[in-house]
Parts: sequence; C-alpha cells; structure tokens
Amino acid sequence: MEEQKKSWADGKLFLLYLILSSISRFLVEFIRLNPKILLGLTEAQLISIVLGSVGLFGLYKLSSNKNNVIVKSPSQK
Repeated sequence: MEEQKKSWADGKLFLLYLILSSISRFLVEFIRLNPKILLGLTEAQLISIVLGSVGLFGLYKLSSNKNNVIVKSPSQK
C-alpha cells in the first residue's frame, strides 16, 4: 500500500514557523534585560506580536479557502 504525503498549501510551513518563532522570541524577551518601549514590552516583543499575528491571519486565510486551490504558473507541471 502506498503512503500518501500530507499536502500542505504553499506557505503553510512558513506561517507555522512565523508563529512558533514569535512565541519563543516573546517569551525569551522576558528573561533579557532590554528597555521597555510600550505597555511594558520590549521592541522585540512588540515585533513578535505583529509577526505572530501575521502568521495567524495567514493560516486563517489558508484554512478558510474551502477548495484549497493552489494556483500554479503555466510553466509548472
């Protein structure tokens, strides 16, 4: 019996990496002694919140695509 690979939409792995790295950077910044910029958060924490939000939004848009259509250029087979 042939195993089928789980197909991932283009960009899904990158968005997952973006979310996980943002979470880890956010948590690591609590240990580091950097100056607080806004709302008691460091600059890296604020950036990680933005990037994590972008990743979550991207995953939401990919998962809300009912047909999971991946558009390929004519040169790709």
